[in-house]
Amino acid sequence: MNGNDVAPKKNKGPKDSRCKMCGTPLPVPSKPGAPPFCSERCRLNDLSKWFGENYRIATNQAPTDSAEEEKE
Repeated sequence: MNGNDVAPKKNKGPKDSRCKMCGTPLPVPSKPGAPPFCSERCRLNDLSKWFGENYRIATNQAPTDSAEEEKE
């Protein structure tokens, strides 16, 4: 091998095989469409973050004053 040779990259399979909440490795191979959590606790923790409005979806819409909306 000279300096120009590069070893081929191995295909590692799924892009990310870790729990989205705690980082615990998920069983490999994970099924397509399987939840990205290692346990019910992590799934419920993620759900509570959605309900608590800790996650936001970005939009181009300007924020509105909710008091004005209630008057209408």
